[in-house]
Amino acid sequence: MVYWTFFLSALGVISALRRSGRARGYGRKRSPYWIAYGVTVVGGAAVWAALTFSVAVPAYHAYQEDRITTVLQDTLAVDSRIAKEVGEFTAVACLGESDRNAEGLRTYLCTFELPTGKSTGMYVAADARGNWQQEE
Repeated sequence: MVYWTFFLSALGVISALRRSGRARGYGRKRSPYWIAYGVTVVGGAAVWAALTFSVAVPAYHAYQEDRITTVLQDTLAVDSRIAKEVGEFTAVACLGESDRNAEGLRTYLCTFELPTGKSTGMYVAADARGNWQQEE
């Protein structure tokens, strides 16, 4: 019963109903089955909430930041301001250097590969939509 309740609480109710019904038929107390069900539901909810907040939410935020970084790189690749600043380049790669501030901006170090095989970099601040400005 505990396993069903922990992983699929609805199936735990079925198990608790069946077992408490059998206990009543044998003249025993039904409450231990319902106590076990309740404790397991509360414990399972705590474990699933902890997993959600410690694993799922950070993984989602990392996924979102990866998407934002890709949008920023795509934006920089076609922006004429960059061509004026660094010259002609063949590829761009950005790496987040800080967390987002109160204004929603994050600092990135963007590296531009030049046709000569060398590279140059610059710091930019970008919002969650890929809008950017050069860091000073």
